[in-house]
Amino acid sequence: MNQDSNTKKYLETQIATASSEQLLLMLYDGAIRFLGRGRIAMEEKKYFESHEALLRAQKIVVELMCSLDREKAEELTEHLTSLYLYMYQKLIEANIEKSLEKIDEVTNLLTTLRSGWREAVSTLRNERAPTGTDGPSLNPPQTPGSGISLQG
Repeated sequence: MNQDSNTKKYLETQIATASSEQLLLMLYDGAIRFLGRGRIAMEEKKYFESHEALLRAQKIVVELMCSLDREKAEELTEHLTSLYLYMYQKLIEANIEKSLEKIDEVTNLLTTLRSGWREAVSTLRNERAPTGTDGPSLNPPQTPGSGISLQG
């Protein structure tokens, strides 16, 4: 087995055993990682590589949007949908215009959201631990659908 195969198996195991909250954080991590790769490639004028990385980040943003539970926290869901649509549009523009600033803007937004979700997950764990109950659900995706690969 080669290194790529081992890495892929490890990632598949992580995804299969992750809680829905952990999967959500993994999606954020993947998008941020691809944006970083896209930015570096764009700086180096490797536009095809940049394009591919930005497309992968776009797919993850779509997955984040599709994972929203529209039946719970309707107002929050509407705001997040609008924000994800905004980020998606900025990534399209960044790709077309070769704009590092737009990549940075989306990276900052995703980093801020990831930080908030990480804090929410930590709070949920703390609330669940003493009582042993499941507590409220964030309802992130159960599995990364749409064939999105978090591995790059």
